[in-house]
Amino acid sequence: LEETQAITVMMNLRGFLQWMSRPEVHTTFTWCGCTLVLGLVVAAPGPSLLALKSLTGSEIEEMGYVFTARATGYLIGSITGGPLFDRFNGNALSGIFILVTGACFFIIPFITNLWVMGIFFVCSGFSMGFMDTGGNVMMIWLHGEKVGPYLQALHSTFGVGAFL
Repeated sequence: LEETQAITVMMNLRGFLQWMSRPEVHTTFTWCGCTLVLGLVVAAPGPSLLALKSLTGSEIEEMGYVFTARATGYLIGSITGGPLFDRFNGNALSGIFILVTGACFFIIPFITNLWVMGIFFVCSGFSMGFMDTGGNVMMIWLHGEKVGPYLQALHSTFGVGAFL
């Protein structure tokens, strides 16, 4: 009985390794990693609100404009992302917008003017909305009708990132 169990485990391990070696699985894991980071950066400004307030010398009420700016950029990025993914290479576009998001979040802590900070939040919101739409589109194109569990994994990693 133990020998039979060992053979079953080895066959299951072999099947798992074959599944893991498929290119679409690598792409799925990459997109899930990007979405985890997207969750992190979407949630980041909330806890740093007071630090951003003192950095700009603004009142807490004025900082609400920064969140409105980001949400506006996110909405525009989500709407324009679909047509751009239809026309251009989605993975290349996503790489560009990941860099834009990273650059914005690198620069924001050094900005001391509320309106300039708002512009950078619009820009980061645009790129995050684009990535949000793009991740869903790329998963659907990659997995076709069997996309259900992969989209669920994508959205779960966003939640984990936002929680962290």
